[in-house]
Amino acid sequence: MILDVNIAEALKQLNEKLQSLLDQLGDQGAFTFFEHSGVLTLNGMVLALILPGLMIGLAIFFYRNKKALDFCNQHTNYAFIAVWTLGFVVYDLGMYPDHSASAGNAFWAMLGVAPMAIIHAFEMFILQSDVSAIHDGCHNSAWFMFFFSIAHLLAAFISMVFIIKHFGFIITSFIKMSRKSNVKELFVFWGMNDATYYLARDIANQKNDKDARIFIIRLSKKEDPNKRIGWDRVFSFLSLSNNNLDNILELQKLGCLTASTFVSLIDLNASSNNDLIKCELRLSSLVKLMNHTTEKVHMFFLDDDESFNIQAVGKLKRDISINEYVKSRKVKFYYRTRYRSIHRVMEDEPTHKNLEFQVIDSSHLSVEMLKLKENIHLQPVSYVTVEKDATVSTPFNALVIGFSEVGMDMVRFLYEFGAFVKNDGTNKKVSRSYFHCDVVDKRMASLAGLFVANAPAINPSLHIESETINNNHITANHQDDGDITSSQQSQEESQSMIDLYEMDCNGVAFYDKLVNEWLPKLNYIVLATEDDELNMSHAVHIFQLAVRYKNDMQRLRIMVRVKHDKSQHFKNIAEHYNRLWAAECESADKYKRHQHVIEATKIVESPITLFGLGINTYTFKNIVDQSAKAFKEKYDLSLSEVLLSSGQIPNPFHFIPWEEERNVAMQLTGVYEGFSPTYSSMMRLRRVQNQNVANALHAATKIMLAKCALKDEYDLIKVHGLSRKVNKIEYQWRDHSNDPIDHIQRVMDVLAQTEHLRWVASHEILGYIEYPTHDPTDPGRRDEARLLHDYLCDWDDLPPETKSYDYNAVDVSINEYGYE
Repeated sequence: MILDVNIAEALKQLNEKLQSLLDQLGDQGAFTFFEHSGVLTLNGMVLALILPGLMIGLAIFFYRNKKALDFCNQHTNYAFIAVWTLGFVVYDLGMYPDHSASAGNAFWAMLGVAPMAIIHAFEMFILQSDVSAIHDGCHNSAWFMFFFSIAHLLAAFISMVFIIKHFGFIITSFIKMSRKSNVKELFVFWGMNDATYYLARDIANQKNDKDARIFIIRLSKKEDPNKRIGWDRVFSFLSLSNNNLDNILELQKLGCLTASTFVSLIDLNASSNNDLIKCELRLSSLVKLMNHTTEKVHMFFLDDDESFNIQAVGKLKRDISINEYVKSRKVKFYYRTRYRSIHRVMEDEPTHKNLEFQVIDSSHLSVEMLKLKENIHLQPVSYVTVEKDATVSTPFNALVIGFSEVGMDMVRFLYEFGAFVKNDGTNKKVSRSYFHCDVVDKRMASLAGLFVANAPAINPSLHIESETINNNHITANHQDDGDITSSQQSQEESQSMIDLYEMDCNGVAFYDKLVNEWLPKLNYIVLATEDDELNMSHAVHIFQLAVRYKNDMQRLRIMVRVKHDKSQHFKNIAEHYNRLWAAECESADKYKRHQHVIEATKIVESPITLFGLGINTYTFKNIVDQSAKAFKEKYDLSLSEVLLSSGQIPNPFHFIPWEEERNVAMQLTGVYEGFSPTYSSMMRLRRVQNQNVANALHAATKIMLAKCALKDEYDLIKVHGLSRKVNKIEYQWRDHSNDPIDHIQRVMDVLAQTEHLRWVASHEILGYIEYPTHDPTDPGRRDEARLLHDYLCDWDDLPPETKSYDYNAVDVSINEYGYE
């Protein structure tokens, strides 16, 4: 009974104390809030507006004042260390457990709480403050709380600078996107890497801000469904490398816009209406930019992961916003992958007349860019002797080491662009000048099959054998590098123009054949293995052997495929040996020890030349520019003028525009719209458009041949102008001048013959062969599916009308491109 009374009394006293505490809290907290709720709410809303505005203002300030941002970036590490040290001291003092301890024990007491002080000091930078860990005595100290607040404020400022560095470009992009203005073209890059940076920078430098807009989307390639929210996504967003971050900052200064999406493009689930961009990717800003683009949207997928590029394009081509856009305007997808048939399916698939697809193959592009007119010094025409009638009197010998994608494309390039009219003295028979290419690869047995099967007209020789040679020392038979004798040339011409060897380029057999057979005759060498280091190393070794065993180095070019050289290590090696050899050639003393012409810093480009670098490959001209389209338009116009001058009305069938030619072949327009194109139609489209590209690129070769042959007479063409009648091959001066024209007629004949040899070579490398039988009632027969063509014959067997088309290609090359 007494126990119950005591318990009841204790509970009563506890209840009174709790009630007193609640009343005290109410007086100090809730009652105070209700009495001043209006003022507190207003102040809170003002702060909510001021702080984001301050953040945006600071971001704009930093981006408009490069020196301020650079200063913060350069000193962020030191500031972080100083602020973290201040925070550690503040927390260590604030958590000091025994303020009555003697000075002797103070060190050990502070050491005990140091681990937690370290943690709290780091938490300041993620905007976390643990004031409850501080003792009450420190709460009442104005000085302590001042340093406590200053430490957190400085930590927040450093974090803000870091965030501005990573997120600031998004803020400024948002501001720029809010300024709605129409442009002709929109270039959209899905993902950020070096290829995107190179191409976007070049487009920004090529295009005017009023005509084009560049939009870069940072995206996640693969998403973890367990990390769709929270800090994991933020940290994933902040995982941008310094290199890519610097590239984005530079591109933004050039006017590029940026945005981000956390959703994986290939893992997203398409909704029933395929609203991927707006609903799934949350990229309404992209749709707005498309709506303010009046002509064409270019979409680039240049990721290193080829499967990602293909899958991403496959999903986006069904997007409702894109399909709505192509009803009145055009969209073109560019996706990085190998230039193979299985990857070009989307190019050939009929979708919409305003929707196009283009494969971007860096290996293929690295060779295609060698065909540009500014690289004429790297083309076969620069390594042969051109006679006064534009024929060629010296052989062209090449060696290609490595037969993967680049090596195979190099063989095709050399075979086509190395086709010239042979100078035989009589000029009665048109034949190809001597050409030979040896190709070496240790995996030739597995690489050559498709090439041999696809080029029956070339009939390359295949040498597959084990590397077994005697232990004889490699010796060199010194030979003159002049013209090979007629008997020797006749003997070699009986062999195949292309020889494929299964051989290790590191083996003794290779160097034995290189020194004793190939090197004395070679004037073009290509290093195209998949290893940049190996390519450069072999280039130096071959250069040293050429200096030792080759008499004529003037017409020797060693082409080295290098994909990555950011540090310019390989470039410096090439320039070093090129400079040494240039100095060697300028030395006049007996032992070639000194010279005073080539400076130590002079850049010399031969004989070792790098090609295939990303910075040179991913350019507007190589990927987006349509020089072939321009050539076709000029070719059609030139042919139309010839017909009109002859009193004939041009047939519209021959002058279909570039885009319309594709739409007709793919049955995307006209009476066959909606039905599948035929295999022959698709193959013809590829062949014809490839020839338009080749004609545009080969113009530089024709011009160089003409200039070498005509010399001072070349300018007469511009002064007087040349004209021909339809289906005729004879020229006359357009202004009826009395100046002699016979020599120019001869040169134009040879240039037309050269064009036919190039055309035949390009078709042979594609696999075409001549019809086994001729049909006089059906000249110019062709079977695109079986790769048969009637005009794969000698020049003398062509009808005059067909020859006139070759002359027309020459006319456009000389008249339209020869004086640029």
